[in-house]
This record gives sequence, C-alpha cells and structure tokens, in this order.
Amino acid sequence: MKAQRICAGPKALAYLARHGLQSRDMGAMPAAAGGPKGLILGPLDQFIFGHWLPQSSQPVDLVGASIGAWRMATACLDDPVAAFKRLEHDYIHQNYALLPGEKRPAASRVSALFGQNLQAFYGGRVTEVLQHPRYRLHVLTSHGRGLLAREHGWRTALGYGGAFVSNLVSRRALGGWLERAVFSSELPHLTGSVAPLPFDAADYPTRQNRPERGQLFARHASQLLDPVCAAGGERHCRGTRRGVLGRRGDRLPPASELVACAQCCTKYSC
Repeated sequence: MKAQRICAGPKALAYLARHGLQSRDMGAMPAAAGGPKGLILGPLDQFIFGHWLPQSSQPVDLVGASIGAWRMATACLDDPVAAFKRLEHDYIHQNYALLPGEKRPAASRVSALFGQNLQAFYGGRVTEVLQHPRYRLHVLTSHGRGLLAREHGWRTALGYGGAFVSNLVSRRALGGWLERAVFSSELPHLTGSVAPLPFDAADYPTRQNRPERGQLFARHASQLLDPVCAAGGERHCRGTRRGVLGRRGDRLPPASELVACAQCCTKYSC
C-alpha cells in the first residue's frame, strides 16, 4: 500500500509535475476529525508547521473539526513543534476514570474534564491562536435541527438515520438535519473582522461566527470536543432559545452562559 496519495485536478497536477509542491503554494490546510488521526499525523504536523511552512510568508487558512481543530489551533502557537509534542502527550494521558457504579464516564464529566485540559493547554495563549500574523483558524462545528435539535435516545438515533439517508439522496437535503457553524479568527490588523471562509459553503446551511477572546478556549472549548451540537443546552443558555449559536453572525453569549450550557450539552458539542 502506498504511504501517500495525491489528488489533484489537471491544472494542479501539471503544476506539481513541473514545480513540485512548495510551501509558497499553500493557501489552505484542512484537518480531519477523529482522535487517532491526530496522533498519526503528529510528526507530519511538526514538520509542516515547524520547518516547511516557515519557508514562505503568505496567509494560510487552517480548517478543522474536533481533534483537527485542536491540531490547527496548536499550529498557531509560538514554537509549534514543542506545542504539538505536548498536545500528543496530553491527549494520550487523558484519564476519565469510572466513578463507583458507572459503566462508562458521564458525558458531562468528560466534557468538563476535557475543557479543563484545554484551559491548561491554551490558557493565557488565546491571542497567539486567534491573532496569528499568517494563519487564519476556522473551527467547524454543526448545529442540530429538527429531531437533532435536542439530545434524546430514540429521537437522536432516528435523526442521524434521517441525516444519513438525506445525504445519500442530496447533499443539500442534509441541511434539514444539520447546520454548519464555523468559528473563524479575525483578520490581522482589522479588529472586528472575520476571516472569509476558504471553502464553498453553499452545499447546505452555514453560518460563520467570530469567537470572543477568552471564551473559545477558556469556556466554550469543552463543547467543541465533537463537531455536532444538539441544542439541549437551551434550557440553561439564558437569552437564546436557539441554543448557543444564535442567529447568523451573532457573537457568542457571555461566558457564564457557556459554562451553564456545557453542563447540559452532555454528548454533543457546539
């Protein structure tokens, strides 16, 4: 089995054949969800962000969900090689020990402990992540709709079944079940701006949000553990009946509300 596979269109393939792949050619980098991928790609991340990309100076959009989001956020930190090594170590050494009588850890406790770990990792370094001079971070999440608007055993299972079938029929039909929500960093030197999305978001409903400094990692991070949000938190998220995402372009609610919401978004995350 080949260790590497390159997928490219005719023009891109012809360019690569003539010039090879240079760091100056990079405009965007997507990072997949799925914890084991983050471990497998750790050494490659260290090479790309520690040695290869620094050979160029153009802006690069970093896009990720779940562990991919944390990998790309880590790439924005000063000394990314050391940061990636610590991310790998901390990820492997997570421990969600069972409490007496538990068959598996409660999702709310996993979310809370994961949030504490992220606070310990990124605490005091949010500015490095959200205001990197080159890298524009985009954290991909999804907001549940219809049967997926709340977490409930059979409703959730039925909702995901419906989403699966809808996606087989038409990508756009998936929008009846899920809405893409993207948290994007600011453009350098343009306070209040949001970096434009580096991908076509017309396939199904999408809204873009600008994370408030000090909230994304300090409070809201535990809810980004998985890239799906069931708005079960709306009981506790004061002031928003639609859950924590609100309307298109809304800012995140106050940190106190995010803490409350983290207690009830027990399985899915915003």
